[in-house]
Amino acid sequence: NQSETVGELLSFSECGMQVCYDYRYAVDGITYTGLLRTNVVIWECRYGGKCAGRRFRVFYSKVDPSNSKLDLSKEFKDSDLR
Repeated sequence: NQSETVGELLSFSECGMQVCYDYRYAVDGITYTGLLRTNVVIWECRYGGKCAGRRFRVFYSKVDPSNSKLDLSKEFKDSDLR
């Protein structure tokens, strides 16, 4: 029972042997935040400082929208959101 929306990266950090992405997304006018801990590194985030503001798909629970997962495999560009 999940749905999806567009989320925005807030920050990138090293988390031990993994990396962490803080993100936010909105469902029905309410803004939520999430944290993804993963082995997937976006090169520009780690080495170029170009992470905040990038937009990716977020899957969330229809029952509890605060339960979410950032999907780094689907990034949205400005032209995708018009």
